[in-house]
Amino acid sequence: MNEVQLYVIGQRGSSTVKIGRSVDPVKRVAEIQRMSPLPLEVLWSHSGGQLEAKLHGRFAHLRTHGEWFDFGDEDPIEAVRAAFEEEARAAVKPVVIAPRDGASLPDCGGCGHGAHAGRRCPVAGWDEWLDCQCQKYAA
Repeated sequence: MNEVQLYVIGQRGSSTVKIGRSVDPVKRVAEIQRMSPLPLEVLWSHSGGQLEAKLHGRFAHLRTHGEWFDFGDEDPIEAVRAAFEEEARAAVKPVVIAPRDGASLPDCGGCGHGAHAGRRCPVAGWDEWLDCQCQKYAA
């Protein structure tokens, strides 16, 4: 089974693009091409088709119709790529391993919560320790 790809198709140099998802973006652009008088191509694609709705929402103010968006003076590929990367990072929450009973947490130095001396994150508290974003303890 093929992985769903997020894609941007359009005419190279145009600010209007379609943001969609397909297991075969090249086949999809061929289907859309039959309905378009302009030459279209896949301008960018990446695994992660589940983020299509997030990007549609993010760029809703640029929607012209359906899944087509006009980015005006902005480069649509760079805008979509940056938004995709941001959404992909936000979708991945680090898994934090809590210390074993009786263990203490040293200062991880990366979460902004300060020293993790003892058994508590000074911000999240022991009961909510798994919500702490400390990368040092990520699985």
